[in-house]
Formats: sequence, structure tokens, C-alpha cells
Amino acid sequence: MNNNFKYLVIDRIDELLIITLNRPEKANPLSPEVVKELIDLLNKDFLKEGFRSIAIKGAGKHFSAGADLSHIQSIRYSSLVNNLYDSDLLKNLFLSILYHPLITISLVHGACVAGGMGLAFACDFTIASSNAKFMLSETRIGFVPALVSTFLSLKFPTPLLYQMVLNPSFQEAEQLHKAGVIYKIVDEVDLLKEAQNLSKEISKKTSPNSIYQTKLLLLQIVGKSLRQALEYASIINAQARKSDECIKGIDHFLSTKKPPTWL
Repeated sequence: MNNNFKYLVIDRIDELLIITLNRPEKANPLSPEVVKELIDLLNKDFLKEGFRSIAIKGAGKHFSAGADLSHIQSIRYSSLVNNLYDSDLLKNLFLSILYHPLITISLVHGACVAGGMGLAFACDFTIASSNAKFMLSETRIGFVPALVSTFLSLKFPTPLLYQMVLNPSFQEAEQLHKAGVIYKIVDEVDLLKEAQNLSKEISKKTSPNSIYQTKLLLLQIVGKSLRQALEYASIINAQARKSDECIKGIDHFLSTKKPPTWL
């Protein structure tokens, strides 16, 4: 694939798009430049190009150490307006992953810290190597894990999230796997292979539009009352019945008594 990015490497294996954070000398920090490149890339219509899943991984020894230290050093001189712009940029990255129409998979090895944890767990699935370790380190330097903890509250058990933000220390991959927030632990050399297997499995048995609409539903019902959530879900249910993919799926099942293969 064409790679017009300075800090990202883009590859393709069948229906799987692979994005590699490529600043290993700095442990793949989420600098504004990297964040902008990720947003620009994720905003492309990959479904039209035949992609069904996206895997995000880091080059070198670590997935991502979070913010760029040189950038952190400069924020003391930034105005509130500039800091809001910077914060909105990171917010938009997380939103672009959370609301992405494709299945998103993070492949984590080594250190996964602060904003790096946000990147990893904004994805639908996190696959980790046995040497992966995770920390929300913001309060150690007087910062607040505001953006990351907001959406991690949708995935992490509340006591575990409190522990990680208020008493920051490294958590081993096995601990987070037991808590249900890591999908699978494999050897580091098998991370990409596992992403391929997961992508193939999901892509064959689920329709693209159903995946996207289901992801939206799970995010949109957050914060609504039960009645409001059910009213919203009723509309989505009715709309889904008229979609081309639903009609195709029902017709295939009625004629063969088996669900269709979507890939």
C-alpha cells in the first residue's frame, strides 16, 4: 500500500489493514503529529476498498509510552486555547477509533502507558503479548487522565479503573485478561497472526453494516435511561430490517437454513 505518512507504516493482509506506529526510538509517543496522521488515515473509507478490520501495533520494543516528553515540556508555555486544541485533537483520535465502522484490534507488546492505553482500549479488541504491561501514569506527574478514563469506564470494571488511575503502577497483561478487558494473550511473535485469525472469523460470519450499527448502538445508549435506550434501540431495529444486508441474510437463511458467509 502507499505510505505517505511520516510516523506510520501501512500494510495490508487480505481484509486486514495494519497500522504500525513507527517512532520506536521514542517508544511510539502520541505526539500531535502522530495523532493527526492517525486521524487522517482512519477517516478514509476503507470499507469501499474491501477492508473489514484494522490492527494497530507499535514498532520496536513497546506499543506506546503515551505523550511525547518533548511535547509535555512545551505545554507549560501554551495558552488555554492552544491546550484545548491539543486536547480536542486527542479526543478526536479516540472518537475516530471508537466510532470506526470496521472492527479495530490493538496488538500490544512491551509498555502501554497513559494515552497509549487509551489508544489500545479504544479498539474493539485488545490482544496482548505476555510481556505487555499497562499503566495510567498521569497522576504521577500532576496530570489528569481525563479523556482516557472517560471511555475506559465503558470497558473496565470500576474498581480496577479506580485502582489504575488513583494508584498508578504497571499491571501485567494477565491481570487485565482476568478482568475481561484483554481479549487474548499470545506470544509476541504471534500477535499479528492472532489479529488475522480474529479478523477472518468476524468478517466471515458478520455483515459489515451490522457490525457498524451495533457498535454505534452500544455507544449511543450510554447515559440514556432504560426507556430512552429502548426507544432508540427500537428505531435501530426497525431500520436494520430494511437494510440490503439484512434482506440478503434472511433470504439466504430461509433458502439454505444456514447464515451467509460475508467475506
